[in-house]
Amino acid sequence: QWLAGRNLPLQRVRIGPVRREDVLPFLRLFQAPVLAGGEGYALDFPLEALALPVVRTPAEFPAFFTNFPCDVFGPRGRALAEQVSALLAAALRQGAALPSQAQLAGGLGLSLSTFRQRLHAAGTGYRALREEALRGAAHRALLQADASVGDISQQLGFADAATFRRAFRRWEGVTPGAWRTQRIAGGTAAGSAGGHSAGQ
Repeated sequence: QWLAGRNLPLQRVRIGPVRREDVLPFLRLFQAPVLAGGEGYALDFPLEALALPVVRTPAEFPAFFTNFPCDVFGPRGRALAEQVSALLAAALRQGAALPSQAQLAGGLGLSLSTFRQRLHAAGTGYRALREEALRGAAHRALLQADASVGDISQQLGFADAATFRRAFRRWEGVTPGAWRTQRIAGGTAAGSAGGHSAGQ
């Protein structure tokens, strides 16, 4: 991303034979799903990124390597709430257990009290960010037609499907099944309208 002069969102990171319980620092660093416990190492990114023009010159390399790799992964000072949201979302995409407040605070180099105070100052909290991450993950999972509500509830770490249904109704005012039906029907209607228009 330094060569291209823009952020390149990673799709997946493979970190070799690292224990799954030790992946939190990598989630923080890469802001992407992290696969641990394998043999290989890789950074997966969109193929179209290879077509981006190089905006750096050879004269810039000495300054770049002065701090490399400490400043490769984007600007410092990123809002804490944004970091926490990214870490929670990455854990859910990976299928890992959501990190606790204490784990997040420790991984971000903060005391638990400072972690809570800074989120409060930003007008949010761990519980709200956790709920939002679960809500987004539930939406994505429900749009996969082959995923059952029971499977989704287990994937997201709910005690059972009934607990997931109650949480989803609190978020959306409808059951997961009703929400999925509405979204699929809406997408089908939009597709039909688009096809009719194109035919004319």
